[in-house]
Amino acid sequence: MSIDLRLHAAQRSKNLQSIAHQTTQIDLIAASGIASRSNRMGAAAFRTLEDQRFAPELIRLVSSAVIGKARSQRWRIKRRDELLAFTAAVGAFWLKPYCTHCEGRGVAVVGQLARDICPHCHGTGTRPLPTAKDIGLQDRVDDVRFQRYVREALLCLDGQINGYLSKTKAVLG
Repeated sequence: MSIDLRLHAAQRSKNLQSIAHQTTQIDLIAASGIASRSNRMGAAAFRTLEDQRFAPELIRLVSSAVIGKARSQRWRIKRRDELLAFTAAVGAFWLKPYCTHCEGRGVAVVGQLARDICPHCHGTGTRPLPTAKDIGLQDRVDDVRFQRYVREALLCLDGQINGYLSKTKAVLG
């Protein structure tokens, strides 16, 4: 079982006994805590995937990272309120990338029958990336550049959660 699945199971466990010479669920939780000290955004992303109540903390951490990246790379989106709207849209997409019409199945369900390909996602099961128009930034940045910004922010989130899981695994030894 992969480290992320083991950690999800450990966080829901009622048996947190420690057994000598065995990696138990309490060891996973302890390693997770140690890893979260050096990678707060990755830990918040992992917790948010488990429980949506942690989404505001994740969006706050991602916002500060995106604002820093926008300033260092001189993005065309400069105002803080625009960057916060951008971060909220990217965070919402990252948490639920699947098509809301077919719930990620790729087929339209009528009653209990799934016969036709979903007309909204064209059978992919995913929804399109947020656009500048969705956030009201079409006057500030063109679509190609905006899509690059979205992909960079999504890569940042994925990289943070992968770094957190790698650190957790390294702490376990």
